Amino acid sequence: MATPTAIPTTTPSLTPGLNATPTAAAPLPSLPSSTIAAPEERAAPWWPWIVAAFFLGGATFAGLWWLRRRIGPVGTLVVPEIERPRVPPAPSPAPEPRPEPVANTSGTAPAPSAEAHPLHIAIELRKLTLTLMNATLGYRLTLTNAGPEPLEDIAIAADLIGAHGSLPREVLIAGPATELPIGHRLAGLAPGESAEVAGEVRVPLAQLRPISQGRAQLFVPLARFRIDAKEQEPRCFTLVAGQPSPSGNGAIQPVRLDHGPRVYDGLAGRAF
Repeated sequence: MATPTAIPTTTPSLTPGLNATPTAAAPLPSLPSSTIAAPEERAAPWWPWIVAAFFLGGATFAGLWWLRRRIGPVGTLVVPEIERPRVPPAPSPAPEPRPEPVANTSGTAPAPSAEAHPLHIAIELRKLTLTLMNATLGYRLTLTNAGPEPLEDIAIAADLIGAHGSLPREVLIAGPATELPIGHRLAGLAPGESAEVAGEVRVPLAQLRPISQGRAQLFVPLARFRIDAKEQEPRCFTLVAGQPSPSGNGAIQPVRLDHGPRVYDGLAGRAF
C-alpha cells in the first residue's frame, strides 16, 4: 500500500525590519462646512404686488362711483303731484232762435241754472297694512245731506290701485264712467242728516307696478271712490295716501315695498 506523499507547505518569509501589522485606511479629508452650502434661493420680485394693488384700488373706486350714480342721492322720497285730467270743452251747439221775452207775472224768482251737489263727504284714512300678499287701506267716510230734499238709495263703491306712469289718467282717477265694487249701501239720508261708514280697500301686490328708484321699490296708493244716490249725479274722487313728508310742505311720501310687511299709521291724503 503506497504511502501518500506529503505536499510540502512553504511559508513565505517576512522581510526582517518590516512591520507585519496591517495598516488602517486613511480617512478622507473633510471639507470645511462653509464650502457645503445649499444653493442660494432668488427672492421673488415685489413690483407685481404693487401693480396689482393699484389696479384693485382703481377698480373699487370705479365700482363705488357707478353704484352711487345708479342709486342716486339718499333722502326723502316725495310723490309728484298728479294733475287733474284736462278734458277739452265740448263744442257748443249752434244757438237756437230765442222767443220774445214774456213778462214775469208770477212774482217768483227763476231757479239757478246749476246747484251744488247736496251730498257732502269727509274721509279719514286709518292705516295701511302691507303683507306678503296684499296691501290694505282702512278708511272712514262721513256722508252729510246738505240739500233740502232727502237722498235715497246711496251706494258707496271704492277700490285701491297703485299709481304708475304707464297707466292712463282715466284709469288713475275715478270718474262717472268708472266701475268700482260696492262696499256699503244706505237706505237714505234726510236733509241735514249724517251717517258714517268704515271699511277697507285691498289690492294684491302681484297686481301692482312698483316705481323703481335706485334700489327702492315704491308704491303710491290711490284710493278711488264713487258714491251714487237716486236721481243725483255720482260723486267721484281719488285720494293719494301715504305718510306726510317730514319737511311739512304738504307732500306725501310713497310706501317702500322692499322693506317687507309692516303697518303704516298716521297717514295723510290728498284728493284730486
